[in-house]
This record gives sequence, C-alpha cells and structure tokens, in this order.
Amino acid sequence: MARTFLAALHRGDAAAVAPLIGIPSDRPVDAVKKLMSDAGITSIDFSMGTVEQTSNDASIPLTNRLTAPPFPSVTRSGVLRLTHHPHHWLVTWSPQVIDNGLLPGYQYTRTTSWPARATINDGNGAPLTTAEPIVTVGIQGSRVKNKAQLTHALVGAGATPTQVNTALAAATLHPQWFVQVFELARPAYLAVKKAIYPIPGTVFRTHAARGSISASLTAHVVGAIGPITAEQLKSFGAPYSSHLIVGHSGLELRYERQLAGSPGGALELVDPRKHVVATLAISKSVPGTAVGTTITPGVQQAAEQALANVPGAAAIVAIRASTGAIIATVSHPDTQGFDIALAGHFPPGSTFKIITAADLLEHGLSTTSPVSCPPTIRVGGRQFHNFEGEAAPTIALQQAFAISCNTALIGAARQ
Repeated sequence: MARTFLAALHRGDAAAVAPLIGIPSDRPVDAVKKLMSDAGITSIDFSMGTVEQTSNDASIPLTNRLTAPPFPSVTRSGVLRLTHHPHHWLVTWSPQVIDNGLLPGYQYTRTTSWPARATINDGNGAPLTTAEPIVTVGIQGSRVKNKAQLTHALVGAGATPTQVNTALAAATLHPQWFVQVFELARPAYLAVKKAIYPIPGTVFRTHAARGSISASLTAHVVGAIGPITAEQLKSFGAPYSSHLIVGHSGLELRYERQLAGSPGGALELVDPRKHVVATLAISKSVPGTAVGTTITPGVQQAAEQALANVPGAAAIVAIRASTGAIIATVSHPDTQGFDIALAGHFPPGSTFKIITAADLLEHGLSTTSPVSCPPTIRVGGRQFHNFEGEAAPTIALQQAFAISCNTALIGAARQ
C-alpha cells in the first residue's frame, strides 16, 4: 500500500491517493504540487527504507531525490507514517513525507541571481552599450488636483497628449496606482524638473536603462532592452521569469542568451518567518559573453551627422573595402521602425557609379571636369535613363556624382 501511495503521489494522481490517506481533505497532491512549484522542483523520486511497525502504527524512512534544475539533485530524508484501521492501513499525510525538515509553516524557496548583462562592442572591443539612469514620469490619480494644468505641464516636458490622456484615464480607474506617462533620460528630466515636479499628481521613479552610444545604433543595430513580455517568457522558457529585463530588438534580442548568461542561486528551506533554516543546493551564475561588431564609432558619428539634416528617409552603410566589414550604418530617421540601411532593397546602379567615378578620376578627369547629363543615353543597343529624371546640358563631374546622374557617368566612361 505504501508503494502504491508513493507512486500515485509521484505522478500527481489525486484520485489514486485519496482512498489511501487518513484525512482526504488534506489533499497531499495539491500540497506537493505547490511545494514543487514554489521552488522550481521538477520531480521528486521516493526510495523506501525498512518498515518500523507497532500494533497500530508504522513508519517507513524515505530517501527522496529532488530535481530542481539548474541545481544538482538534492537528497532529503523523509518519513511515511501509517495508521492501522479495521481491516486496512491508511497513510497519515504530512509534508514530512517529502522532508523531515518540513515542519508546519516551513517551505522550500528558490533565490535566483543573474549576472550583469554582457556588452555589445565596437570594432576595437570597446562597449557600444552604456547604462544610464532613466526617470519614469507618472501620475497618481488620488493626488491630481487640476487635470488641465497637469496635461499642459507634461506635454510641455515632452509627453504626447495621447500618453497623458491614456494615463489619466487609467489613474481615474485606479487612483492609488503609479501610472506611467513617459520616460526621460536623467539629464532630460533635470531640464524639465522645475516645470513638472511641483504639479500635484506627478510621481517619479528612477531605474537603470541600457542603450547604445547613439540613437541610430539603438534603433536599428544594437537594439533595446526592457521587461520580458508574456510571449517572450513562453518562448525563452526556463530559467527566465516574469521580472527579468531582456532584449527587445536588434542584437540585444538576437543574442539574448549569449548576453544574459545563466543565473545562479540557492534552493533553501525556510521557516514561517522566511528565515533560512537550511541551504539545500547552490549554483553559480555564468556570465554572458560580449557580442562583437565591426562598427567604428568615429565613422558612425560622421555618418549620422551627414544625414542629420536630410529631409525624408535616407541611409548610409560604410564598408571597409579590404575586409568587407561594416564600420557604420545609419537609417534616417532613427524613429522609423524599418531599417532601410540594412533591410532595404535598392537598385545597385548608384553603387556602381562610385566605381565609375573613381576610375574617371584616376584616368584624366578631375572633379570640375565638364560632363553632359542628358535624360537618356544609348550604349550597346540599350537605352539608359536617370532614376529621378535628372538632366543638365553641362555640369561638373562632382555635381553629376552628387545628383546621381547615370547618363553623365556612362557618357564620360565612353571617352
């Protein structure tokens, strides 16, 4: 009977356990499931010792193996007690079946500590990622006195009207909650603090955030990190949990597991006051490893500055010709979600004009040499035209290059 009970308990079969216990309302299967869930225990294997029996009672010492990855297996001593009833024996349920240390109110807990997130580096091995304090600007409904004044101040500090209105609606429903409106880097917050801090209803929280050395790299290459989503939690699986900060985009997401490393922690037995009674197992965290890129910060900065005042969408990808390494990439504007620099598809003709122009300069022409930029030109039986209809009777080679005149470069090459 004892073996039948332990087998049913092991597989979580409440229907099979119920007739074997003295007090069915104790629901041992549910108790064991909760015990395992609280500590991340995936299985408990029971091994019986020699029965010690009196006329009406019996006890069986147990050696139990607890599996709780990433910890090594833990062995704990338990005891299974039975009471004799007319014609049969019944189990007297107690958590001490699992562990003699599980006195009333005692439980297993798991503590987890993740290592510091590894960096994403430039071509010289220096970090492209930096940590900086971020201030979350929020509101608490119970403190708001003048919604119009509050809205005016927050919009003036950089929030959108939609952000403020959405937050006010949530704060009305939950007046004691902290409701986020928007976030500011600490220097930006300090610049507007005098305008928003005194307004009744504003509340603030500071936390460490991580970004790259430029907004452009953060948006389209390095990526961003943030609280793990429900979808990511399901996708990543163990050992990820709901409170973690993970990669949301770019290299931060693509190399999440490499950057995050593996957590360490302890499996502990605690008393009702949460004091540690015994440490059952310890595992050490494994630091993540850096992700290397070939980005050269100086070239990246120059590329960003080159496009800073360009109206509309534009892109630059700078490549070291000798190795093919990408040393700068900019997709402008950086607020645009799609990365036109690395993900856009464009005709290659303008790229080849760089080669043509370089060859012309090496073979007699100068940047000021006059060239013709007709609307079309025919070579080898094929007609070529300019992508945006560029045309000019006579212009300097450098201007033809600047306006990407296909016909001018083709015509000059024929000379």
